[in-house]
Amino acid sequence: MLLTVKALQGRECSLQVSPEESVGALKALVAERLQVPVEQQRLLFHGKGCRRTKPQIPANSGKFQQIPVVWGIFRGYFWGSFGFNLELFWGDFWGWFWVILGFIWGYFCVIFGLFLGNFGLVLGLFLGYFGGRL
Repeated sequence: MLLTVKALQGRECSLQVSPEESVGALKALVAERLQVPVEQQRLLFHGKGCRRTKPQIPANSGKFQQIPVVWGIFRGYFWGSFGFNLELFWGDFWGWFWVILGFIWGYFCVIFGLFLGNFGLVLGLFLGYFGGRL
């Protein structure tokens, strides 16, 4: 399959790889083509970091696939101009929103003597975990 790897400064290269290719091998190819050291690369595929030995690239697509390579030193991580994915950001935002709302509900129930406080805390944790993923 053909992958296009896009770097921070807008440089990109196309790589022909098999779906069985490991992330380490893919990073070695990127290091060779874009002159970015392997230890400074962070590969993203569909908004998720490729940290496993296999990048889990769907072999059935046959479509144009793009993997951004993000780097630049920030708190020990390597980020680019688009170092976060909006989809993941909103997922995290709504997850935390439901957690905080559940805790507020729980404390409200405790303060006013309602017996639903624990239910609110559990519901907030549940919605916090699944709320951004629904």
